[in-house]
Amino acid sequence: MLAGSEFELLCNLTPMPFHAPLALKALRAGRHVLNEKPLATSLEEADALLEEAARRGLVVTAAPNAVLSPTFHAAAAAIASGEIGKACAARGRYGHAGPHEPWFYRQGGGALFDLGVYNVVTLTGLLGPAVGVVALSGVAVPSRTLHGERITVEADDNTTLLLDFGRGVQAVIQTGFVYPTRPNGGAAYDDRVTIEVLGTRGAINWLGYDWEPRGIEVRTAVSPDWETRAADQKGYTWKNGGSSLARCLATGEQSPMSAAHAYHTLEVMLGALESARAGRRIEIQSRFSPPKGGVKEEQEAIQ
Repeated sequence: MLAGSEFELLCNLTPMPFHAPLALKALRAGRHVLNEKPLATSLEEADALLEEAARRGLVVTAAPNAVLSPTFHAAAAAIASGEIGKACAARGRYGHAGPHEPWFYRQGGGALFDLGVYNVVTLTGLLGPAVGVVALSGVAVPSRTLHGERITVEADDNTTLLLDFGRGVQAVIQTGFVYPTRPNGGAAYDDRVTIEVLGTRGAINWLGYDWEPRGIEVRTAVSPDWETRAADQKGYTWKNGGSSLARCLATGEQSPMSAAHAYHTLEVMLGALESARAGRRIEIQSRFSPPKGGVKEEQEAIQ
């Protein structure tokens, strides 16, 4: 395909262990790349992708595209404006009973790379880069039956992250393939609000999931009721990351789905898994500029 077809952007939707190897081949063939999440399964792989893209003047980045949604923009604006005061605490939760393909449960897969990645992208996008992570992670359901065959689960299916953003700002993310799911595919737990941000003068509820948002609710300490915003997603779906990146490439715009953010997300997730194994805090070294002008920097002046 790389040798015989003319195209500029490869959307790589293969299983996680193939993201980096195939993306590297595409970059060497002169193609821009959007990987399905995560960007890679190791920082060494991710470093190679970013270095190759920079050397050739190409773009490489990764899903999820949560930072594109009107819901994300509304939440970022409420934080950056100081409406809820200094954003000090946040929590996110996303899980279900588990996918139906064996590779999700093998090494290089797992609930954090598949599901928790959404909350990591969203909360770092809203609060800025994390500087440290502490986590608990493990296999809660050691074997599963898929397509009539019994498989042994290798990758962690239940993970909790504590993120430190510095300046006393913290967040918790829970994710897993162990969350109850109804026969129709919907959650059996309360998923009306899956992300919450608490500030010194108010709070934000994220309605629905960050991959399928329904707007936000905002309430301040002096307002009696929740105010709903960004209920209209204006055509946003979790599937339109490729079309958004293609438009940016055509117009010369900088995509909000940056390589630096995708790399930081990967480092946070790998740090979380290392923290769970080692039983200690892991420092996060990478940084990125949050979408839409740096929410974190504007928060420095807000108390």
